[in-house]
Amino acid sequence: MSWSGLDPPAAAGALIGQVMKEMKGQADAGKARELILAKLQ
Repeated sequence: MSWSGLDPPAAAGALIGQVMKEMKGQADAGKARELILAKLQ
């Protein structure tokens, strides 16, 4: 998968927002960010 033109931390921010929305704010944002960034690497 190519992320050309996208900044991984910025992309992660959008995904973290979706995680928090789905989990109704109960997710650990730090852990979600860590997992998402690891997957994007």
